[in-house]
Amino acid sequence: MKKILLSFAMLIAAIWVSAQNKGTLWVSSMADFSQQETNGLKTTNLEFLPYLEYYVAETWSLSAGVDIYTFKNKGGDNFSFFDMGPYVAVNKYFPLTDKFSLFTEIYAVGTWGNGKDDNARYKVSYYSFGISPGLSYCIKDNLAMFVKLGDVGYYNATYKDKKDSSNKIFDKSSYVKWFGEGAMIGLQLKLGK
Repeated sequence: MKKILLSFAMLIAAIWVSAQNKGTLWVSSMADFSQQETNGLKTTNLEFLPYLEYYVAETWSLSAGVDIYTFKNKGGDNFSFFDMGPYVAVNKYFPLTDKFSLFTEIYAVGTWGNGKDDNARYKVSYYSFGISPGLSYCIKDNLAMFVKLGDVGYYNATYKDKKDSSNKIFDKSSYVKWFGEGAMIGLQLKLGK
């Protein structure tokens, strides 16, 4: 009986804490960095995503921001690119305790930019949409950290020669990205009270 009462009290506390978010605005950012070397080919990825998150209900929020991505490949054709574009998401939080929440993010992102290698310059475009699970930890009332555990969705990446846009150097689409691929960490800071 004590376990049931304790579980019920934890649930009420989590709902009360999450209710404090309705109508609040948070400034958030996520980052992902990876670097690997295989057979003399060194690949570096860096993604930075600052955004605003507004709670429309106790456990629902809307996010909008800018996705900034850079990629560099050395040792082969020395390919690199930089692109950026809009990011939007709908988030649903599932409070576990007064500090921990699971969340699910449904997102869409599209980026455009420029790339180059030893032989040519490219126009780069990328778009994706999908769903991501994650875990959020509230450090203080106005500060939280979180981790996204990858995503499942659809993406398309295209690189076209700048001199001849009908010449697609690279065009790849995928219906599934696996969990763990694309994991990101982030911080959130609540604005106002």
